Amino acid sequence: MRFYRRFLIAAATILTIVPTMLVITPATAQETASTGNLVYEDYPKPWPFRNLVNPGKLTVAVTPDIPPATFIDPATGKVDGFIVVLWEMIAKDLGIELDMVSVEWATVLPGLAANRFDLGCAGAAWNQERLLSPNFLLSNPIQVTAVVGLTLKSSGINTWTDTVDKRMGGVRGEIYLEDGVYYLKEVASTSEFPGPQEGLLALSNSQVDFLMMNLVQAGYYMENSPQADSLALIAEPLALYPESLCVNAQEADLLTAINILLGNYRSDGSYAKVVMEFMGNTEMLDGLPLLGY
Repeated sequence: MRFYRRFLIAAATILTIVPTMLVITPATAQETASTGNLVYEDYPKPWPFRNLVNPGKLTVAVTPDIPPATFIDPATGKVDGFIVVLWEMIAKDLGIELDMVSVEWATVLPGLAANRFDLGCAGAAWNQERLLSPNFLLSNPIQVTAVVGLTLKSSGINTWTDTVDKRMGGVRGEIYLEDGVYYLKEVASTSEFPGPQEGLLALSNSQVDFLMMNLVQAGYYMENSPQADSLALIAEPLALYPESLCVNAQEADLLTAINILLGNYRSDGSYAKVVMEFMGNTEMLDGLPLLGY
């Protein structure tokens, strides 16, 4: 995903469009993903969590259709991805069993609110509604991503201005589609899909003209999908967000434990190593030093 850094830097030029988003300047975007090797290891093992949905288990809502974060490995039939490996690391270091439950994205946050899951989100973008939500807690950020538009090279859509009277699509409940609805007032129509694969199929079948999604996912499809040669990104990102894991609101002790481990993984480079394995780079981590992570 060689274009990832270019898009993160370009996001700094659109502050007049999205004035509240995180600012990344070219200088800070060049900072390395890991800034030290200090880790904290004097935490309880196993941690005596008080409110796990299922005692002794970390019950995680996983949407197995957002590669390279979470996906079904065709070779094994099992869920894989850099976020899956992160969840495995967390469960192992906390001394509890990992239980992943496959769901659609639109059910993750309601499921946390209904006390069905302890943990979810392969990366929930920050906004005021989520930061203030009584239904779930956000971890320290795990990555920074851009909101982008994915389209076909043949669509004639090169800038956001070109989306006027075009058909927009995206995944139901994702902030990337919500941003499209909020900022792109003159699209012809908006279609919601249960997952990105359905959206990509609709794009290929000319049911929509462009899809709203995050840069990590769009980059993956541009390099790995059967339609890769026909796909293109709209010229600039629409917005830029830190993203976090989502924790059950009744489990503040789990949030504390996860934040300790996320700090350790950032410091010792183990999370960056996992991201590198699945993405071939760690550029989605480059914005974290601006947030102190």
